[in-house]
Amino acid sequence: MVYAQIINNTIINIIELHDASLLSLFQTDQNGNPYDSVIQIDLMNPQPGIGWTFDNVNWNNPNTPAPAENAIEIYTALVQNAITFGNALIVQFATQNVMAGITQAGQTQAVLAYAGPLYTYLSTGSLYVAIAEIETMIADTSSTKTALAPFITNDILYSYLNQIQGYLGLPITPNPGS
Repeated sequence: MVYAQIINNTIINIIELHDASLLSLFQTDQNGNPYDSVIQIDLMNPQPGIGWTFDNVNWNNPNTPAPAENAIEIYTALVQNAITFGNALIVQFATQNVMAGITQAGQTQAVLAYAGPLYTYLSTGSLYVAIAEIETMIADTSSTKTALAPFITNDILYSYLNQIQGYLGLPITPNPGS
């Protein structure tokens, strides 16, 4: 079985184990630092523009659907990873805004109100819907959005759009403003 050792939603190493009972030996790096996750990836294949597809697990008949428990494990891992990735983007966005002085500017509530749907999509791992929301936000030319600068700008939105696209293996949308 092939496993990926992941830190900050990035595959650091790929390991092949013939004995899954040894997996606990690979939960930390050589310095003893834990990986965020170690997941089996030999059944998952990224498909640009689609998401993920799965190879057949060693079932007796490859023309029959996977047993429910295998499908649940696979989809649970995908959803957990998407949620982890989405939450990491939320933390990154919040950190950038705190560093930019959002609290002192009194704009926290306004930014939360404007970006609320995006936060929901990211925190639930709904990354394709998050892409659509960011594209809508980029196209927004209202005074509501422009009043939120420097906390929400098209440059910031393109940065997050591109991170999600990269995570999903989609083509990156160039930022025409840069």
